[in-house]
Amino acid sequence: MFIQTESTPNPNAVKFIPGTPVSENGTFDFRTPEEAMAVSPLAKMIFEIGDVTGVYLGANFVSVTKDETSDWAMVKPRVLAAIMDHSLSGMPTVNEDEVQKRNDAQMDNPVVAKIIEILDDRVRPAVANDGGDVVFHKFEDGVLYLHMRGACARFCNMNIFIDTAVHGCKIALFDDGKIIDSLSEPVERGHAETFLPCVESLIQNNNKASQDIENIYVTIGPGSFTGLRVGLTVAQFMGFSLKKPVYGITTFQAFSCGVNDDQNRMVLVETKRTDFYTQLMNVNHEPIGQPCVLSADQIHIDSDVIVTGDAVDRFISETGYSEQGINQTMINPAAVINAIQSDKLKIHPAQPFYIRDADVSKPKTGKR
Repeated sequence: MFIQTESTPNPNAVKFIPGTPVSENGTFDFRTPEEAMAVSPLAKMIFEIGDVTGVYLGANFVSVTKDETSDWAMVKPRVLAAIMDHSLSGMPTVNEDEVQKRNDAQMDNPVVAKIIEILDDRVRPAVANDGGDVVFHKFEDGVLYLHMRGACARFCNMNIFIDTAVHGCKIALFDDGKIIDSLSEPVERGHAETFLPCVESLIQNNNKASQDIENIYVTIGPGSFTGLRVGLTVAQFMGFSLKKPVYGITTFQAFSCGVNDDQNRMVLVETKRTDFYTQLMNVNHEPIGQPCVLSADQIHIDSDVIVTGDAVDRFISETGYSEQGINQTMINPAAVINAIQSDKLKIHPAQPFYIRDADVSKPKTGKR
């Protein structure tokens, strides 16, 4: 077998062209060894050589993405050997049952089938020349969602996550589920004008441009009224100026993402008063109950529910609660981003999510 290699627009990705068909039943993209394990023997073997962060199987090529710290001089021979070993093994590129499962799901909807046909005939052949692909993701409420795969993925879909609902601000740039860079800064009252330069600095320090951003995600509350206004103003300004969509994520959802257990979770968000913002969420970060503002003695928690959020420690100190509790002093951007990429978050309009009743007691100190 003679395997040709071609460079791509992404310096960390190379096309390997074996001269024989690779994936005749559609394209497949794998980001982790775990994804490849039960689906593709070929991708599994390539991941096992190490220093590989992505394997894309096209009709007649394999696009491999290496870790940024690795050298192709070391990685390329190992990839070539893995492809040769797979060819000699007689194993399929992709397990047939996985191919059938995906095809059945896509063809159940005639509109989806037509969209896939157009992508296959008119779009994907051109993108494949650079070692990448445009992959159908979903068609929902009249909106078509696509994924950029393979060598072109790095240059598309850079997103930004902004949180100013609790404890200062967190900003994270992410691409294909991987955090590119992040920062955490305090945001003082009356200093909202300092936040936008922080965003611009983070983008520039990673040799990116604002125009590279495809999607903007921002926490919408509940939380600090001042903080929410800062984050939402910046996110909406960026969306308007860049002509990019802005999506809202509630603070309850964000804190729920920080829990890995397969249990429902009661999220308690700090109000800086004598009460708590509360909402019961399921393992998919979907609300089970209505958002409320409750005092500690009004909060009922079943024994099979985990308590989480940034107000857990205060709740425990006030009630003596002794069951499982996970206090999160800050929202975890990595956990939220993982949920976004896994389509586990219901996205909301980027509008403030206020739930405080008008007759709630005044703050202990200062105005809010």
